[in-house]
Amino acid sequence: MLYCILKIKASQSLKPIALPILLFCLSLIISVAFSLVKLNSIAELSKYTSGILILFLAATFTSRQKSLCIHAMVIFALIVSLAAMYQYFFGYLNLLHYVRMHGIKAPYIIETLNQNRAYFPFVSPNMLGGYVGMFIPLTLINPKKSWYMIPLVLTLLLTRSFGAIASTFLGLCLYIVLQIKDRKIVMALLGSLLLILGIVAIMRTTTAKVHIQPIFSTLARMNYWKETFTIIFKAPFTGIGIGNFNLPQTRFAHNSYLQIWAEMGITGLLAFIWLVAGSCKKAMGSIRLSRENQRTTIAVLSCVSVFLIHNLIDFTFFLPEVAMAWWLLLGISINDEDSHSHTDI
Repeated sequence: MLYCILKIKASQSLKPIALPILLFCLSLIISVAFSLVKLNSIAELSKYTSGILILFLAATFTSRQKSLCIHAMVIFALIVSLAAMYQYFFGYLNLLHYVRMHGIKAPYIIETLNQNRAYFPFVSPNMLGGYVGMFIPLTLINPKKSWYMIPLVLTLLLTRSFGAIASTFLGLCLYIVLQIKDRKIVMALLGSLLLILGIVAIMRTTTAKVHIQPIFSTLARMNYWKETFTIIFKAPFTGIGIGNFNLPQTRFAHNSYLQIWAEMGITGLLAFIWLVAGSCKKAMGSIRLSRENQRTTIAVLSCVSVFLIHNLIDFTFFLPEVAMAWWLLLGISINDEDSHSHTDI
């Protein structure tokens, strides 16, 4: 925090988003002050403050630091992908044996294991898909190392997560529109998306039980959203307090924007949207003004978009193992430090 305070004074990157950050922090304070269970909110506050500080830190990176950070994120995503693929090909038999020996009856766990949907090291395939998909655009920065994308895409497909696959493809479409500007490639990518989603739907519908079928997942989310609006209407302006959201069947709304509204009130939601919109506008301005790091900025902006789209139907924003990487990418996207070398992953 002290480091960020000293660096922020010298940084120009944060000026365009200073007001939304201030409003977001104010909304956090109000949320804690009016919280139904203040201890929960105080405990949850560390996730938000850590994310904001990471954004500040990334916004002050030098060009060399940005390059090293992106390189590290890609390497760790590859390690996670390899671990997930190991689980998919070798790990399920031992895990199923353990579940049966200890009499674990949870239908979702058993059916997920029987489906061989990759999820390690996360708690569900959707979370793994959201994490891996977020980093796929980074593999496009250096064309010579674009093969890094292969294990990440394979892991994404092994999760069979509709939301993660769709958000990743849409993020790649944004990359193509901004970098290549070829509508034919975008249409081909969208066609591939529909084909892959169709194949995944057939596989999940014909071989899975009720908890894994797409229609069950869709109806469950719609029910969660309906219950979330009931919570929102009880305290639309102040929220119920961060860390206090809970539904009868889940701790998350499966729509991060609705959950932010429920916990932080309408001011918190608007501040978050303003922060994201201001950051994206700043990144787009950097793309137009500087061609030197254009590819890197577009790739990072695409990663940010993958996360935001995925959180329309999931909740990785509330999982630090995914969200902290997103705050880091958001900070890099607004970083306009002059560069004298091409980012090389």
